[in-house]
Amino acid sequence: MTSLHVLFVDDEQAILDGLRNSLRKERKRWEMTFALGGQQALDAMKQSPADVVITDMRMLGMDGAELLRHIQRDFPAAARIVLSGQAERESIMRALPVTHQFLHKPCDGDTLRAVIEQTHNLHKLMQNPALTALVGKLERIPAVPTTYTELSRLAQDPKADASSFAKVIEMDAAVCAKVLQLVNSAYFGLGQKIVSIRPAVTYLGVEIIKSLVLGSTSFSDKAISEVKGFSPDRLQHHSMLTALLAKKIVGNPQLADAAFTAGLLHDIGALVLLHAAPPDYMRALERKKELNGHGAAAEREIFSVTHAEVGAYLLGLWGIPFPIVEAVAFHHRPNEVAPESRPLVAAVHIASGLVEEMTATEPGRSGGPIDSSGLIDASFLRDAGLEEQFKKSRGEAEKLIGGVSDRT
Repeated sequence: MTSLHVLFVDDEQAILDGLRNSLRKERKRWEMTFALGGQQALDAMKQSPADVVITDMRMLGMDGAELLRHIQRDFPAAARIVLSGQAERESIMRALPVTHQFLHKPCDGDTLRAVIEQTHNLHKLMQNPALTALVGKLERIPAVPTTYTELSRLAQDPKADASSFAKVIEMDAAVCAKVLQLVNSAYFGLGQKIVSIRPAVTYLGVEIIKSLVLGSTSFSDKAISEVKGFSPDRLQHHSMLTALLAKKIVGNPQLADAAFTAGLLHDIGALVLLHAAPPDYMRALERKKELNGHGAAAEREIFSVTHAEVGAYLLGLWGIPFPIVEAVAFHHRPNEVAPESRPLVAAVHIASGLVEEMTATEPGRSGGPIDSSGLIDASFLRDAGLEEQFKKSRGEAEKLIGGVSDRT
């Protein structure tokens, strides 16, 4: 198995020595390089490109943002992570377009190991060079949204209550408006309107709120809405229905929130492909019609990667929990996952296929009906003993989609 190569960059030798000492147990699993400053880091990358670059933000000469701009341009496949302090907000804003993930200083060894470990898992999961190059070159979909990062940090605080989370969301007017729009939409079917963020947090729960923050941020990009022939609203509609259905059919209550998140974000890679090459993506949509809804096959013909792989790679770089990343990656290929991963992957796979079939003839959709039997892996259902679950899932999908249609 190929070893993961991690490059640590700081302009203080004492900090590099501390990192080297705290991670010495990992030397058998990872190749680690320690560079004193930005220029030394670039020289090291030219000699032996790293898979992951973790850099301090404030450095003399070349700072972290400038270093990562060089790395994005010359080594786009590398995952780019910044260590930053609370007082470095201006620098963070400059680094946003070229950074996949931010870690706050001081960063303990366990957190650092966890981030590197997830990147290692992602490295093994996604071996397609076309994929890493395509995602690595993107500036338009940068780091995980700041609001999501703040909510995640707050979720680790045992003293945090609904008001604490509401204050974070209310600082972002666009996200605040989107969360209220969604919680009051037909998808959730509430009997009364929710007019403030605190009850929305109480009703939905923090994990679902975090998912909505990610989803609403991704789907609201102005450049996407201006691409002729592409409807972000339709994509969001499909994703929301998939999320709600996946949560309902996953079976294990402990996986319910993860199923919702994976369902909501399972097609986020489509936005990446659209950003990367709008004309090519529109060709892929046309080819999808010819293939009776098989969008993944159309994307592979044109891009050599699929939206599932691209989306999973991006979410992994953002630090989204690995089971969700895996569910997104394999929602078109559920037979390729280990048995312990099947429940979550199967829920998203089944939900997405049924929603695609049942909404194919809705107003505004081009093309005719789609047969979900071509989108859902029958051999996987049989081998995994999920045929009865699929029948029940079809009934749940009919109730869900019919209920949403009645309320809109």
